[in-house]
Amino acid sequence: MSETTGTPLSLIFVEKRRTLLLYFLKQEYNETKKNFEGARIVGYIEDLREKIGHMPVILLGCVGIIMDQEGRVLLQQRNEKRKRWGLPGGLMEPGESAEETVKREIFEETHLVVEEVRLLNVYSGKDYHVIADNGDEYYVVTCAYFCDSWSGSTVQDKKETLQLRFFDHRKLPENMVGSHKRILKNYTG
Repeated sequence: MSETTGTPLSLIFVEKRRTLLLYFLKQEYNETKKNFEGARIVGYIEDLREKIGHMPVILLGCVGIIMDQEGRVLLQQRNEKRKRWGLPGGLMEPGESAEETVKREIFEETHLVVEEVRLLNVYSGKDYHVIADNGDEYYVVTCAYFCDSWSGSTVQDKKETLQLRFFDHRKLPENMVGSHKRILKNYTG
């Protein structure tokens, strides 16, 4: 027991270890982001679109299923024309692994630090053809992950997110990204 707080030393150790892990994960994220920005990798899709216009391309995206202790799934209401709800995630940048992509995107959009992920499925084909609000056309290959362990509190990225909320998987919002609804149905049954 700590003489000052009365808290068992094992709990103090676990909390300090968790805080230290979060610190290093955030430092690693910030360093990686700085390296990407320095190499203009962050603008990869924009640069590609300058060359090819709205022509269809194949893009790799990753989404993560994050559940709270009550078994509810975290959804993000996207700051887009249709204001749809979807799983946190986004597109892969050059040099990233799919696992790095889902962890980075979740951190950017929710401020949650994902420590472990498990691949659930890969979705692709004609049902995953998208025409964005700006007319950009693409076929997305989506890697869906379950986030086994995560920490932190949600803080929304106001540029991409209108709100973040946990939902009962049996009571999902009507206005949801169709492919994300299919991914959740496959996962929850």
